[in-house]
This record gives sequence, structure tokens and C-alpha cells, in this order.
Amino acid sequence: NYLKGMGTKLMTAREFSEAIRRPYSTVILWLRQKRIPGAYAVEAGAFKIWQIPATAVKTFTPPKPGRPSKNK
Repeated sequence: NYLKGMGTKLMTAREFSEAIRRPYSTVILWLRQKRIPGAYAVEAGAFKIWQIPATAVKTFTPPKPGRPSKNK
């Protein structure tokens, strides 16, 4: 997939999850939380197809696992 006119290669959520070796369900959560820069959803009937720039594989930093610490 290429972004129209930009020549940017795009990946699906499944392809991205395989590339960064993280579970697909985790990647979907991050996408819904808008943690993956440049990613966007395309409506396809009743489904959403996520489009993620291939460059995100190198630039994405996964959030730290666990609950956020409470600031006191």
C-alpha cells in the first residue's frame, strides 16, 4: 500500500504487529489510543482497516508495560 501521491509505504495492523513482534491485540489497543504516529483508520463497511506508515516500525517506542505510577 502506498499513500496517494506521497510514495509512503503503509502497513496493516497485523503486518505492524509482526514487524515489531508484539501481539495484534496490543497493537490495536495502541492504535485506538493514538500511540502510533501517522496511523489512521479507513472505514470498509462495518470494519476499520488501520493504515500505518512503514517508517513507524523504526521510530515507534512501545509504552512501558504495567499501570502508570501515581504521582503523589
